[in-house]
Amino acid sequence: MNSLFKKIIAGKYSGLPIQYSAELSTVIKSLLQVNPKMRPTCQNILNTESVKARISQYFGENYLIQERQPNQGSRYKKT
Repeated sequence: MNSLFKKIIAGKYSGLPIQYSAELSTVIKSLLQVNPKMRPTCQNILNTESVKARISQYFGENYLIQERQPNQGSRYKKT
């Protein structure tokens, strides 16, 4: 595990195996950015087309996840 950590910190790691989608590979690659400021927020990930499609597939087209407000718990709203 320590060697994987070092590879990620250095930005040198293998891609995902081919059985995983290119979309998932792209999301994982963005999460493993060396510079933390370049990593996506949870909201950024939820707004990607592939994740929105999965949310729609599993929860329905009218299911919205609203951004978490300061000092409030997560709020989920169906429209």
